Amino acid sequence: MTIALLTRYDLIKRYPVPSSRPGLRAWIKKLGFPKPRYANPNTPLWSPDEVDAWFLSRPSHHLDAGRVTNV
Repeated sequence: MTIALLTRYDLIKRYPVPSSRPGLRAWIKKLGFPKPRYANPNTPLWSPDEVDAWFLSRPSHHLDAGRVTNV
């Protein structure tokens, strides 16, 4: 079974993510964006399922970002 992984180019085309490498690193470090796997030292790859799950876990509106919900 082959899992389709996204290159940085595919990630930028498909999702509203920073197009720069430093921007993506900041998202990973500060916002918890999924860390990539590496095909080689210069080729980061992301799982589309992990990226989709991360975006679904984010607030849908900027006013919701600071709200705490009791579950």
